[in-house]
Amino acid sequence: MSSQIKALMDRTVALRRNGFLLKDKFSAALAVGGSRNGGQELVIGQLQAFMHIHGMIPVGDDNHFGGIAHAPLGQDEVGKETVTQTAEKICRILQKMK
Repeated sequence: MSSQIKALMDRTVALRRNGFLLKDKFSAALAVGGSRNGGQELVIGQLQAFMHIHGMIPVGDDNHFGGIAHAPLGQDEVGKETVTQTAEKICRILQKMK
């Protein structure tokens, strides 16, 4: 996980202390690494733990826990599919809520 994302997560403590302001918001995790097994699964796990701590509703792609790809993304057909399926599932959920 990049230090910038970790810093962003650390700075959300105020959102928890002021009534869990992210509670019940839909969320999804996407991670891109330098290779197929470049640690993306570990990052997804950390992101989902963050979502649960805030009371958010994590959404995955029905096969994985979110979009997991490797760089360059344009050459990773499997990774692009997991990202696309994750985004499409969020859209389906939002459509059902109308």
